[in-house]
Amino acid sequence: MSKCLKFVLKTKCDIKNDNENLLKDIKKYANEIDAIFFETSAKDNINIDALYQSICFNVEKLKLQDDEAQIRINRIENQSKYNSSNCWC
Repeated sequence: MSKCLKFVLKTKCDIKNDNENLLKDIKKYANEIDAIFFETSAKDNINIDALYQSICFNVEKLKLQDDEAQIRINRIENQSKYNSSNCWC
């Protein structure tokens, strides 16, 4: 089963906002939904590269997990075939 990557972004972090409660709520929400949180600014190029690197890294990580899971499934299927007929042929 594939997992969905979730990201929560607070954009326009170049604009100063003193609302710390809002930031805490956003981080809390990201944590609750098991999402990766980033504060970004396209205008000032803040965390844009880090965001894309995180996306790429986490996609590759999921692909590896799926590959490992498929290998385990194949092993289990092969073991059950062997156990049911006592022969690999």
